[in-house]
Amino acid sequence: MTNAEAINWIINLSADIGKAEHRALWHYEQALDEIREILESSQPEIIRCEGCEFGRWDVFDRGMWCTRHPEYDVYENDFCSRAKRRSEQDG
Repeated sequence: MTNAEAINWIINLSADIGKAEHRALWHYEQALDEIREILESSQPEIIRCEGCEFGRWDVFDRGMWCTRHPEYDVYENDFCSRAKRRSEQDG
């Protein structure tokens, strides 16, 4: 189950609980809302090497290289946990 599928399942379950005759289930609704918020906020932004401030194009047009990880071959669709979005002025 993906995060998006889990979020939809929680939303549907919350709606079903809300329709229940027993209002004693309100704490389950609150718990499901908390879980949904955690799932929605835990999706990190992925910055690809081509948009990272450490990614550079090789002057001989052989591809990309990374100033932070020069020991690795880097491709424009790669990403890592240390990426920083390139500012607009860096182009």
